[in-house]
Amino acid sequence: MFYMAWGLWKARNVLYWEQKVIGVDDICQLAAGSAIDFLESGLSAQNGGGCSKVEAASRWRPPDHNDFKINVAFKRISGSSLVGIGVLICDSLGGVNAVMQR
Repeated sequence: MFYMAWGLWKARNVLYWEQKVIGVDDICQLAAGSAIDFLESGLSAQNGGGCSKVEAASRWRPPDHNDFKINVAFKRISGSSLVGIGVLICDSLGGVNAVMQR
């Protein structure tokens, strides 16, 4: 559900800043792909004997035990003074602890 909310937030920003509409199918595909990447990275981290080998640099993986991870997304529209930022804080189990967007 979180990835669907993130996809809707991203689509809203694209509409607001770039006046482009992202279709429902594209939002759903992005959310599903992100959720699958997250689940696969969690499985490899749990089954790797304490080590995780991430094949693609763009894949998310949870932080070490009892740590938190902060992911930040930044968007600047060229030729404009508009910017946006999104922040996500996750725990070592992959649980979302805080979200912020501006």
